[in-house]
Amino acid sequence: MTPGRRRAMIAFKTRMAKRWAADRQGMLKRSRAGGRAMTRKAEAVRNSVNDWLATKGTWFTKGQLLDMIQAHDRRRSPRGWFRLMVANGFITYDPEEGRWLNRCQRL
Repeated sequence: MTPGRRRAMIAFKTRMAKRWAADRQGMLKRSRAGGRAMTRKAEAVRNSVNDWLATKGTWFTKGQLLDMIQAHDRRRSPRGWFRLMVANGFITYDPEEGRWLNRCQRL
């Protein structure tokens, strides 16, 4: 971290501490608004991943999934996308098949 960036972070945190001391209700309102914004953004990301996955096939190996994700979005980590898909139940592993089942596919 550069010294200028460090000074800016310290100044910001100092300003926020003063605002918390002076206007606690306003800061609580700001905090709740930030939480709602993060929730909306997470929902939008989940919906976009769900919609994208719905256009793909039914069965995949992990390698195939990671390659598809890499080709689709080079800004985010394919491993992060994969974890998001598993955590939200968009894909599930079938040990008998040895592959991942796409639960988002629209029939």
